[in-house]
Amino acid sequence: MGIVGMVLAVALAAIVTLGAVSIFQGTLNSTRTQTVLNTMAVMETTIRRSFANRPLYEGAGALEGISISAVPTSAIQGAAATRQIVTPWGSQITTGAGAEIGADPAAGSPNRFWILVEDIPEEVCEAIGAAYLDRGDVIGVDADGSWADMTLTVAQAHDTVDEINDSCDDTAGDVEDVGIVFRG
Repeated sequence: MGIVGMVLAVALAAIVTLGAVSIFQGTLNSTRTQTVLNTMAVMETTIRRSFANRPLYEGAGALEGISISAVPTSAIQGAAATRQIVTPWGSQITTGAGAEIGADPAAGSPNRFWILVEDIPEEVCEAIGAAYLDRGDVIGVDADGSWADMTLTVAQAHDTVDEINDSCDDTAGDVEDVGIVFRG
């Protein structure tokens, strides 16, 4: 085998290696996305079950405590009072009462709660947003941070997968936030 043959062999090996790495990254992101969706489902179910016979979703961090008690330990970071729910990328998943994400009123909300997943890759933002579209118990899905638009009268902050994808694409950098407001 001459020098040309060796160069071709090295080039072929590099192409095969890049392909394998690409496939691995895609599989890893898919697995991590499913982990986030599963964590969110546990949080939603736990909140609904915990407040099934109460007049309102409690504010001031009560939903966080309830959620932490139910999610898998692999989704919890920190100890004691500093525990938080995290994604496989190490960013936070938070929850609260009310129709506006991030505003957790101390008085609570009689009919709305939200879950926010922060600082996730663009393709994960798109997958999570799309997973919650067209659900009757979801008031709004938003990925562009205009949480105040998701009020008690908004049917859907985004109506299509294309709108979610555009919102997940519209900010600088490779990380995004996606929020879901649920009907109680």
